[in-house]
Amino acid sequence: MRGRVVAQMLESAAAAIEGQWRVTTCEVCAREEAAADRAAGPLCMHHLRRRAGLLGWEALSRNASILLQASERRDGRELPGAIWGSPEVMDVFDEHHACPLCAARTGARLRHYEWLTDTLLRFPGQAAPGAVALCSAHGWGFAEFSPGSARLVLEHAADAWARRLRWLLTGMERRPADRLGARMAALPATLSGLMDDAGRLPLAVIVRATAAAARQSPTAVLARLTATAFATEDCPVCAAEHHASLQAAASGDAAVCPSDLHVVRHVNPDRSSRRAVGRATADSLRREAAAIRAGSAPNA
Repeated sequence: MRGRVVAQMLESAAAAIEGQWRVTTCEVCAREEAAADRAAGPLCMHHLRRRAGLLGWEALSRNASILLQASERRDGRELPGAIWGSPEVMDVFDEHHACPLCAARTGARLRHYEWLTDTLLRFPGQAAPGAVALCSAHGWGFAEFSPGSARLVLEHAADAWARRLRWLLTGMERRPADRLGARMAALPATLSGLMDDAGRLPLAVIVRATAAAARQSPTAVLARLTATAFATEDCPVCAAEHHASLQAAASGDAAVCPSDLHVVRHVNPDRSSRRAVGRATADSLRREAAAIRAGSAPNA
């Protein structure tokens, strides 16, 4: 029964590709996002970075404190999960090299892992920013590729995130008042601290301080703190994979994974070439569905 369901899904995907190349929202992805919104337990750094702006003061402070303790303890068992989350995120990698875009991504990923391993040993300072920026999936992937070097990556990441989390928690110690009136009532004390020795205070300083008090709502302050604390460069492995997939999509006309058809459509200016990729992908899905119905293992 499962085989028939999978075959029907593949045939439906082939029909959709030959039609409008349009895919509806993945129901599993939607349910995962809803589950993340309801999560009550401590978050790993991977998810805290992405959801910090959606958390309130108390939840953000609690999660940041837990991660700061884990980063400072350097427990060999807890640190990978604290920084990268669950190793199950590695399942997102597609190793079906029959798809040229998947093959290009895999090659780019392995080349970057090799570079990172060499750089960590020879020039660790150059590797530190990219080590901190590794996404969860590629962090675990690098740990499988080079366990010893991955430990160095985790140490760099733990040091960097500990500094950032301490700065964040320090900034959150003074929460602004929710009501504008309360913030304006505290303005005279603020202005008195800005006066010079002669008790003078320029008008421009008064105006800036008043405007800041008006703008510094808890929501605005928290948004600024989280944007600064969690800002990093993009994951370098994701960037390398994306660049490789764009090159493969622009130059090839073979079947690709259905999820990559939008990449082909975006970068390939030749309409006939795009249609050829679509037909090849639909034919590949139908062959796979036929193999499943016949009881044999699919080839791709």
